[in-house]
Formats: sequence, structure tokens, C-alpha cells
Amino acid sequence: MPKRQTMASSVSGRFFLVPDQQDVYTFLIGDDRCELHPGDYAFVPRGTVHAFTNTGAAPPRLLVLVTLGGIHEQFFIEAGERITDPANPPDGPRLIAIVAKYGIVILPPPGA
Repeated sequence: MPKRQTMASSVSGRFFLVPDQQDVYTFLIGDDRCELHPGDYAFVPRGTVHAFTNTGAAPPRLLVLVTLGGIHEQFFIEAGERITDPANPPDGPRLIAIVAKYGIVILPPPGA
């Protein structure tokens, strides 16, 4: 299950797992847990706590559509960095400082 949950106060998200693969994503949307298989779609309403993780073996392709436009695009431009080594995660404090500018809240891990 995902380690971190987020909430975006100003946007809704639509997640589509591209069908030309075998992997699965596990989603937590509010209190509901579900698995997305290739070709599946999930909707996260504005202001809903959510998290997701790739529970498959290979890097899948996930198409994410966000409305209202512009907000998340600017977040990804500012925060984006390619992760080449999963053992070397992004700089957490840097990301937390950036997300606050875009109305995104990163919640502590469950039970923390």
C-alpha cells in the first residue's frame, strides 16, 4: 500500500492505466482501496485524500488528467526530477515546501 497520502484542494484527478501492459496500481481514494488493471480508470474528486503505488514488477504507464488545468502542470515543472535510482528518493523537505504553493497537502504515513 502507498506510504504517503496526498490531498489537492483545488483539483480533481483522473487516472488511466494504459492497457498495453500487465502491471497493476493499488489506489486508496478516501477510505476505499482498489486495484487498477490495464485499461482501468479511477476518479479522485477535489479535496479527497488519495494515494497510489505500482504493485506490479515493471514500470507501468499511467495517464493522469487533472482539472482545473494549470495548477498541477506548474507543480510538476517546479518539482519534477527524474528518479533514476529508487533507492535514492527525491528530496522530501524540498517537495513539501513546493507542494504547499500549489494547494497540495502531503499527509504523514498512516499510523505515524
